[in-house]
Amino acid sequence: MIDFSLTPEQKALQKVAREFSQEVLKPLVRAADAEPDPQKGFQMIKPAYEKAYELGFATGFLPKEYGGGGLSNVDVLIAVEEIGAVDPGFGCVLLVNGLALMPLVWYGNAAQKSKWLSMACSDPTKSFLAGWLVSEPAGTPGGTAGFDSPDPKAGIQVTADSRTASTSSTAASTGLRAPPAGT
Repeated sequence: MIDFSLTPEQKALQKVAREFSQEVLKPLVRAADAEPDPQKGFQMIKPAYEKAYELGFATGFLPKEYGGGGLSNVDVLIAVEEIGAVDPGFGCVLLVNGLALMPLVWYGNAAQKSKWLSMACSDPTKSFLAGWLVSEPAGTPGGTAGFDSPDPKAGIQVTADSRTASTSSTAASTGLRAPPAGT
């Protein structure tokens, strides 16, 4: 029999996420959602993102060795469920951070992990935000991230330089931007 009861730690995480959602996020959501300019809307909700970062919601899925929370997928979803009850879009922002950073966890080399994951978890501005872009050109192979290609270099690749790390193929790209100097 499967026991779906939350552990005491999961109940505590749920409580913190619920309090954050009600006390920090909810007061900002209506005005941000009403803003027609998405950039301005995000700026309006940015204080909530900074608080979410401080609480570990933006990096909880990353390994502890890099400064992340080392949370399980279930733990992350418990927090996102509470957040999503107030604003599903905000929960998506946090999950996209994971979508963008997890390829580095899975496929990055030691130097890439140390640099980018540590940076993601220790941003003094509390505004580190990773992004994920999915695009696939029309035609063949089309829609398969290059996995059906006979070329061994097709499919997901991990690369990084001093300003941007990316996981890329013809279909998927993760872009991490370091905060601008002096911010």
